[in-house]
Amino acid sequence: MAQRSAEGSALSAPRVLIVRFSAIGDCVMAAWAVSGLRQAAPEAHIVWAVQDRCADVIATPDLVSEVAIVDRTVWKKRRSDPRTWIAQLKAFSALRKHTFEFGFDLQGHSKTALCLKLSGAKQRFTNRGTDALAKRLNTFVECGVTQVHEAETARRLLQKVVAFENPVLPIMPDVAPTARQGVTIQTGSGHWKKAVAPEVWTEIGRRLLADGVPVTVIGAPGDPILDLPGSTNLVGQRDLVGSMKEIASSQVHLSADTGSAHIAAAYGVPTLTVFGWTDPVRYKPNFDRAIVFRPEGGPSAVDPAEVVAKVKQMIQEDA
Repeated sequence: MAQRSAEGSALSAPRVLIVRFSAIGDCVMAAWAVSGLRQAAPEAHIVWAVQDRCADVIATPDLVSEVAIVDRTVWKKRRSDPRTWIAQLKAFSALRKHTFEFGFDLQGHSKTALCLKLSGAKQRFTNRGTDALAKRLNTFVECGVTQVHEAETARRLLQKVVAFENPVLPIMPDVAPTARQGVTIQTGSGHWKKAVAPEVWTEIGRRLLADGVPVTVIGAPGDPILDLPGSTNLVGQRDLVGSMKEIASSQVHLSADTGSAHIAAAYGVPTLTVFGWTDPVRYKPNFDRAIVFRPEGGPSAVDPAEVVAKVKQMIQEDA
């Protein structure tokens, strides 16, 4: 487990461990509560254990004193190898050097629960448990996980340290966006049940371009590439930080229910998110200018004309 340390970070109490390995959107939603904790206890020593592929959305010394990188990608490839278990146990136990007073598992899987247990935190809490081991290793706190937004469930749990309210926007890495312009479309979704068909995004993009709205298409390697002349195609051409910059520089962000929507909301960018089987009450982008469409026929049944009309309205409201 590698360590990213912020030079000069406070070492005074309270000393807090946040365990949320993944995913990108879930880490961003949790950042609202961690930001509230940071603002309420500015001298706290906060360490966040996270997967390397998700670290960039929370790796700023304004938010956390240190980022502890969990090498889950390599461990998954060798999960049956006894050396993998030994490496995990050593990595989790290495967190003991921080002498945590409080530890919080915001994910509730067996590996995150074990990480928290082995961290040696004096008081250990979780608000969920997806398996028997996760439910037994640490103290469970009822936070309304199935009823309220993820940012709120995290806040309720972290209030074991100090009472606070979540901020309007979380503390995020400074990606220095230029003046906001146009629309970004994220074509990927992370799960086929969440996906909006490429031809639907293409039609939405075509209509926006016809109305003079610049369109930038983003996505990870392997995400759909749109046949959209006149747009800027960046699918597979930006790392996470690069994608964050593109999103933060746009006037409106369009996506399925995926991490980019939460990144946009965290930077105060109006979002239009097309939901499928997931619950918007729990997973809607946590921003007052977040619009959710949830078509009865699934994400790909969304009406391009309705989306475009709403996007143009959102842009006009910012003019």
